[in-house]
Amino acid sequence: MKIQIQQLLAFIVIIILSIITLSVDTNHHPEIQFVQKTIIKKEIILADFYQKGVSTWWDEPDAFRKTASGTIADPYEFIAAHHNLPFSTEVMVTNLKNGKYVFVKITDRMPSKYKGDRHIDLSRIAAEQIDMIRDGKINVEIRIIKRIK
Repeated sequence: MKIQIQQLLAFIVIIILSIITLSVDTNHHPEIQFVQKTIIKKEIILADFYQKGVSTWWDEPDAFRKTASGTIADPYEFIAAHHNLPFSTEVMVTNLKNGKYVFVKITDRMPSKYKGDRHIDLSRIAAEQIDMIRDGKINVEIRIIKRIK
């Protein structure tokens, strides 16, 4: 019964968010698209934000410094830097070459010198999970996720 209620609530949230996104103007940000929500793994909903871009990864010498959000940049935590997504936003980053994905939390900002060139900078452990260490710079899909409690 509890699972049915959670599924019903997830469905209602999807419908409400779908109605809201119909009124969003994406002309100012053509790289951002709004797509239909998808449920993966029962407890995760992929939200409206969708971006294709380039990902890099970091390790030394950026490790263990203070991030823009005030947390410590630990290369063995699933964290990332993004130009403008709010801190603590959880995103799913998919390697477009192999389809592997990872969930990370935004804890830092990308340096402004990379604006337009790179979209997200992953921690080492996150980069390992999607097999991008050797390539260093890859094409990815970025989607905000919402967790269902």
